Amino acid sequence: MANAAFIRPTQLRHANRVTRRAMVLDHGLRFGVTLLAVVWLTSFHSVTQAFAQSTEPTVTSDSPEYCGVLLDRINVMTRAAAMPPPTEAATLSEVGERMCVRGQTRGGILRLRRALAIMRHAED
Repeated sequence: MANAAFIRPTQLRHANRVTRRAMVLDHGLRFGVTLLAVVWLTSFHSVTQAFAQSTEPTVTSDSPEYCGVLLDRINVMTRAAAMPPPTEAATLSEVGERMCVRGQTRGGILRLRRALAIMRHAED
């Protein structure tokens, strides 16, 4: 024992208590990490299934084509609804369409998405 002169030996009782605590903490940490991994993998699996079930590709860019996609969705929802859309949604969709035509695609897309959200909320 070369270190005996520098390091005092710990009491047996103290060493066991620290070891037990470390074992319990280590076990709890492993359980928490495992639980977190299971929850993450489960949510990842459900998200991938949702994307796998959709048949048409989803366009999520700030392009004029995406403006057209959103306008088509709004038109389909308007035709399928029993009542006319809320005035706020109608105004937002008109302004969004105008902005998309003028080349302000980001602002137009934001307004069209907001109009869609309002129309979906009105259906519930």
